[in-house]
Amino acid sequence: MRKILSIILVVLTFLLLICTESVMAENESKIELSEQTINTLKEYMEKEVNVPSERIEVYLSNFKKHPDIGLEFEQWVILRKHKTKNPIKVEGYTAKDIAELAPFLSGLGVYNYMISLREYPDYALLYIKWGFPRYD
Repeated sequence: MRKILSIILVVLTFLLLICTESVMAENESKIELSEQTINTLKEYMEKEVNVPSERIEVYLSNFKKHPDIGLEFEQWVILRKHKTKNPIKVEGYTAKDIAELAPFLSGLGVYNYMISLREYPDYALLYIKWGFPRYD
């Protein structure tokens, strides 16, 4: 009987996780970046990271596809602190974790890596495992 209850508990936990991920994905798709957010990110990329304008559009497009990450990035641009209360976790990593693992990354690099973790988890996790090798 105890074993059956344990199995039921595991199955229910699994179903809850699936439902939660489904709701989160649905809610994420409803979020849109405001014009103000887009301008804040664009100004940071232009003035602080010196990103060429054509490349800025690529980055903004990625943040529009992942608006939750874009909004957290905007918060970092404004406060220069990574979110600590309920930060976005992708594959178990927060932006703060990535910044600590790869201190050479700019804020843009950190949040862009969060997108890489979401879109290409196998490669991004492997890169983390290898210690973020750089080929200067």
